[in-house]
Amino acid sequence: MTKISAAIKPERSILGWAKPQIFAGVLLAGASTGHAGPDATTNYLMNTPATLMDFGLYKLTSHIRSLLGKGFAVYDWDTNEIRILTFELLTPEDQAKQVCEDVISDIRIAANVRDGTTVNETSSFSDLFSHEGFVKGGKEQHTERMMDLDKKFRIVCITPLETYEAPVVGTGYSLRVRSD
Repeated sequence: MTKISAAIKPERSILGWAKPQIFAGVLLAGASTGHAGPDATTNYLMNTPATLMDFGLYKLTSHIRSLLGKGFAVYDWDTNEIRILTFELLTPEDQAKQVCEDVISDIRIAANVRDGTTVNETSSFSDLFSHEGFVKGGKEQHTERMMDLDKKFRIVCITPLETYEAPVVGTGYSLRVRSD
């Protein structure tokens, strides 16, 4: 009889060796992921609907930027105006007046305002602040609202030394000189 002196060991498979590491990885991954998801601030933003004012300001800003390559629209609570702001801070002093007059003219044309009045019943800017395809309260009430909104649009062109302001529907502008 022959005696086998070497013990026969079964081969360990890769999976057999990896089982403890896989198990540890799963435990660590599960333990390190607490509650994932939005925090209170994100929940607030997700649960607060945009208004026609929000969306209108966004669309007006996009329209102005596509036209001029600059500028934005904001609502001013103190004056109850929708201000279309452009900053011409790099414009030389001797060109500021012409640059702002051109900005005012370009914005009025974009709003479909000619000679101080709207081409249609209301400006194209007020259309940006209404629903698409339907109106609430009937056409007459909607038109009155949009005409009232047209009175709120104001252009503000700011240069290093002067600020030019003008209504979108109307003619002329006012000038304020800084006295810094």
